[in-house]
Amino acid sequence: MTLINMQFYANTLQQTVTISVILPEPRSSDQVSLTATEWPYMILLHGLGMNQSDIIRKTSIERYATATQMAIILPSLGRSCYLDSPSFPAWQFLTTELMPRVTATFKLSTNLADCFIAGISMGGYGALRWGLIEPKRFRGIGVISGAVNYFNFPTTILETLPPYRELINQQNMIPVDLDDLLTSELTSSVYRVWHSR
Repeated sequence: MTLINMQFYANTLQQTVTISVILPEPRSSDQVSLTATEWPYMILLHGLGMNQSDIIRKTSIERYATATQMAIILPSLGRSCYLDSPSFPAWQFLTTELMPRVTATFKLSTNLADCFIAGISMGGYGALRWGLIEPKRFRGIGVISGAVNYFNFPTTILETLPPYRELINQQNMIPVDLDDLLTSELTSSVYRVWHSR
């Protein structure tokens, strides 16, 4: 298992960011060279109050990466709700700058069948929003305990997210009834693990 922690200056955010990349343990000698392998990959988004290291330390993601022979891309974007604010355009970074930076360093597959997006809680919101806005970008969307309806969140939680409370009202593109948005084409590609929010 190869775990790389990358830091680079993000032009969209105008600051240095940290992301982690997990590359699976090669199963054969011809996979040993990173440049010889086009890994399928999953972008995995962390939840509120977490960063990418929480997922690595507290889950079995490394074992799953090897089992599926899939690279895992773990950006760290704080309490951004994966939305753009005037001082921190997290959505712009996520959707336009993240993968060009990663693919410039690692040889990842460009085949739609090999690209996935998933997230936990707040990250589930970001994953579902990105996957539904760009349905041809990913083969599948994974949502784990997704915080997809911020309108029903307790005020005590929303008050910890300024200025995101107003941004959620302005930019939210996920209706309360997700089934209204999930077409028959998309439904089979959305993997949901819910608990009440």
